[in-house]
Amino acid sequence: ITIHNTCPSPYSLNDPIEGSALDTYGIINGSMYSFTGCIGDPCVATTSSTDDGSDSKLYCINGGKIRGYSSHCSCTSCNTGFGGPNCATCATGYSGDDCSADPCRATSNSNDDGTAGNFFCVHGGDVGGNTGSCNCTQCDTGFFGVNCNNTQHQVGGMTELFHKVSNDEDWSDNTGNATINSGDLILLDSVVYKCSEAGKNCANNDNMLFTRSLHFELKCAEDIANCILNGERVRRGMDLHGSNNNKAILRAITFENGEDQYGGGISISGGAIADLTLCVFINCKATGTETSNAEGGGAIYVHESGTIVNIYGTSFTNNTAATGSGKDIY
Repeated sequence: ITIHNTCPSPYSLNDPIEGSALDTYGIINGSMYSFTGCIGDPCVATTSSTDDGSDSKLYCINGGKIRGYSSHCSCTSCNTGFGGPNCATCATGYSGDDCSADPCRATSNSNDDGTAGNFFCVHGGDVGGNTGSCNCTQCDTGFFGVNCNNTQHQVGGMTELFHKVSNDEDWSDNTGNATINSGDLILLDSVVYKCSEAGKNCANNDNMLFTRSLHFELKCAEDIANCILNGERVRRGMDLHGSNNNKAILRAITFENGEDQYGGGISISGGAIADLTLCVFINCKATGTETSNAEGGGAIYVHESGTIVNIYGTSFTNNTAATGSGKDIY
């Protein structure tokens, strides 16, 4: 152990104040006294523009919070609109004598969130608001979202739906060839969706649709759930595995005659976050008979750690599970 009688960086120019002698045991090198005073006096805010902090006094106005000690003072956390080392100038995106918020400016940089007045707004969006509260509206046809950067897809048949949504390559026999991007909206026409006889427009023999690590909104054009995924007593309507830490939304979809060992209507797993809103599950069946394998959930089967499902205004009719475990939800 060595006790020094000098101050450490960045206070090395200061002279420490020698205090009382220490009571020690063992081999101690250097001084045998305690020391204080290295960091100087706490900084104090002033309204004099000539105070630079060298003597612990620093010019700091407009709500700035003073921190530090002599020669190492700082002025931060200014009131909204103000910035600079003394909170005496306007921050980026603010101007005028009172540093009021400027109108927002549209950019194509996805990192621009409006805090400095620049806001990511593309695809014909009209930027509005002022710094700190920007918005992007009136997107071009086919686009939507906070920044008009999400695509809306209009779908009117099973083959098109499959190619837009079904992206799993690990467990599926077929994979869509024009898969949407995460965050996109798929707007379904009010028709019945069925696999072809050969099943080439569905994921595999067990699933009509199979998504993996994809978040999206799949919704019917009308909220009366007349967009029907009909499994024809052969396939599950959808397997939704993971959503890339974002929310997948299914709105006003009817899952009818879906059938699989578990989750005849839909299986949700892999830590997916999903909202089922105004959906209908009717005549769906879990056919598995092994209770030891946790087979059940005639309509919905939710499993694996981190999976979160919220259900709103959704009806369940005549769904069954061969094990008797969760005729509607397991």
